[in-house]
Amino acid sequence: TPVSNQWGDLSGNNNNVSLVNMQYDLDAESGAGGTRCFDFDGSSDKMSIVTDSIAIHCFQIAIRWDDVASKAAVGFTADGVHFNGLTIGSWTGTMDDETIAWWGYGTGAGSGAATYIKTVVSTDWHIITANWTGSTSTGYDIWIDGVKQTVYARGDGAGHSGLLDGVTAMHIGWNEGWDNYFNGRIAFVRAYNRSLTDTEILQNYTASKGRFGL
Repeated sequence: TPVSNQWGDLSGNNNNVSLVNMQYDLDAESGAGGTRCFDFDGSSDKMSIVTDSIAIHCFQIAIRWDDVASKAAVGFTADGVHFNGLTIGSWTGTMDDETIAWWGYGTGAGSGAATYIKTVVSTDWHIITANWTGSTSTGYDIWIDGVKQTVYARGDGAGHSGLLDGVTAMHIGWNEGWDNYFNGRIAFVRAYNRSLTDTEILQNYTASKGRFGL
C-alpha cells in the first residue's frame, strides 16, 4: 500500500518502509507476468525498515540488475556492524572473483565472515535465497533460481558466515557499510525467523517463477 513516501505494512505489525529519493511506480518495468516492482537508480534510491532486534534465518529476494557491477542490493544494520547484506560484483583482496555474496556476520561470527558464489549473473530476473544451515562451519546456503549453489568462504574453503542476528534495520537498495547503491529492480523481499527446508524453498520458487519468466 503506497502512501506518500512510505510503504505500509499490511500485516498489522507496523513495519512500514520509508522510501528515500524514490516513489513506487505502478507502471515500472516488470517480469513476464506483469509483476510490479521498485526501480532503483544506483545513486540515491533506497528503502529502510526499522525493526526490533531480530535474527534473519532465511532471506529471499526477486531482483533484476540493470548493471551487474552494482555492488549493493540490500544492507542490514546488526549490532552496530554495518557490513552485512547481499551484494554483487568483484571485490579486492581475498574476494576478487565472486559475483553474489551474502554477508551474514552478526553476533554469530567474527569480522570478515561471508559466503559467496562464483557464477555469471545476467540482467534478467532472478530469485535469490540465503538460508541459514545452523552451523558456522557451513553458514548460509545460497540458492539462485531454484538451484542450490556451491558456496565459498572469504578466501575459498567452506562457507562460514555466522547467523545474521541482532538486526535492527534493513536497507533495501543500499549497503550502509560501503555506501553503495543498487541499480536495478526489486519485486519482493522476504525475511524469515526460521530456516526453510529445501522443499519449502523450491515451493516458494515454483510459486513465483512464472511472474518473472523463469
